[in-house]
Amino acid sequence: MARQSPRIRKETKGWIIDSEGKEVSVLLDDIGLGGAHVMPTDGSLSSPVPEGAFHSLRISLEKIGDVTVSARVVRNGGKGWGVRFSSVCPGDLLKVWTYIREFLPEAQHCPYCNSPLNGTPGECISCGWNVDFEDRGYFTYWERESLFRQLSGRLRTASVDELRKAFRSIEGGGPPPDELPGIEETEEFLGNCQTMKEVFSLIRKVGPTDLPVLILGESGTGKELAARAIHERSLRGREPFVAVNCAAIPESLIEAELFGYEKGAFTGAHTARKGKFEYAHKGTFFLDEIGDLPLLLQPKLLRFLETKQLEHIGSRKSTQVDVRIVAATNNDLEKAVSAGRFRPDLYHRIKVFAINLPPLRDRGEDKTLLAQYFLKKIKKERDWSCQGFTPEALGAIRNHAWPGNVREMINRIRRAVVVQDEFIQPEDLELEAVMEQPKRSTLKEANKGVKEKMITSALLEHDFNISQTARALGISRPYLHLLIKKMGISIGLKKRSLH
Repeated sequence: MARQSPRIRKETKGWIIDSEGKEVSVLLDDIGLGGAHVMPTDGSLSSPVPEGAFHSLRISLEKIGDVTVSARVVRNGGKGWGVRFSSVCPGDLLKVWTYIREFLPEAQHCPYCNSPLNGTPGECISCGWNVDFEDRGYFTYWERESLFRQLSGRLRTASVDELRKAFRSIEGGGPPPDELPGIEETEEFLGNCQTMKEVFSLIRKVGPTDLPVLILGESGTGKELAARAIHERSLRGREPFVAVNCAAIPESLIEAELFGYEKGAFTGAHTARKGKFEYAHKGTFFLDEIGDLPLLLQPKLLRFLETKQLEHIGSRKSTQVDVRIVAATNNDLEKAVSAGRFRPDLYHRIKVFAINLPPLRDRGEDKTLLAQYFLKKIKKERDWSCQGFTPEALGAIRNHAWPGNVREMINRIRRAVVVQDEFIQPEDLELEAVMEQPKRSTLKEANKGVKEKMITSALLEHDFNISQTARALGISRPYLHLLIKKMGISIGLKKRSLH
């Protein structure tokens, strides 16, 4: 069976990152684009490791830098285990390829199927893979071919219904399967400004750990999207992600909602019910607007965070629940602590790792980037016909303060798509057009046609007074005379002498 990528046998340093963020040194002695063979360097990791287990793996690529990937154990044997890379961002995957290509030996045999090569770079006649590794576009070729082959293999055993779904997904531009290599996206959570780049860096670093995270930011800045991004990059990424908005649940019901209850625990409890924490077992639990959590319930939450055990209302039996906590708030929790509205011990328990999301007004050109993205997405919902934003609309988007942040932008674009005529105008967004002061061109900057119009307009404005016209245009009187003659500008039957 052919391999799925070229591989090199070169000892490469790496580290397994455990659930508490601690790193244990390992050695990679065989590495490819799809996976690697990993060996422990001391007795801190035992072998064999259970197949199917996920780990976060940081790899040190010589002269290139470090990359962090999610890796699933697919084989045990000998002194180590084989892992398959299950989630690698395209940029990191390209770094791995650059590293592999640097140390690929001159091949006498195909690195995919081990068949003899005839010495000429090109396609292997046995497995069909291109082996011209010096081609600058090889990585793009490999990524496309790898995705195509994996998808083809799955479709061969798919049912008719599954094939129909796959066809509809491709027709509608649906996302590829999440197991395919090179995919790392978080819908609606994007940006190019420096502050967002710093946010993405923090998410990549804290994602593989199991540390509690506190996300701070105004309403509508995308706190839940950030929490999902952390979850997707964690070892819990395939387990449940459960979100609860503490501000949206009545105070009398929130304890039952979080911790569950037994039958007969209170009026209306006709059957036992699990709490939301239990539904998130082995996954991530997102506590949105934790600053609004009732003060009386905070000790119970603190105890759960410390013990990972909960009791249903009406029961004394403890249930062990394994969840990672990500919390968020738009409140100033330090002020809430000082005012006695939030427990200081709970505050320090959830703020092990904090991420601050910037408001949309501080994100520069991200505003137009997001607007274009949301328009594209909204148009697909009902196949709306809309050509895009006018320059005036984009100017209004840049100029608006966006007090409602991303949520406000989405709602304004939804309205605009309904009322627009081909192109979205500022009034479609219910925004004021930016009144830009027109920049007065100089004669040197203008082309011939514009120069003629500028001179004619200035002559008329100054009643054909050459001195005043030249002064207004910022040129000398002789040069103005020359231009009038050169361009054949007619001054009509004006009787006034030209001074």
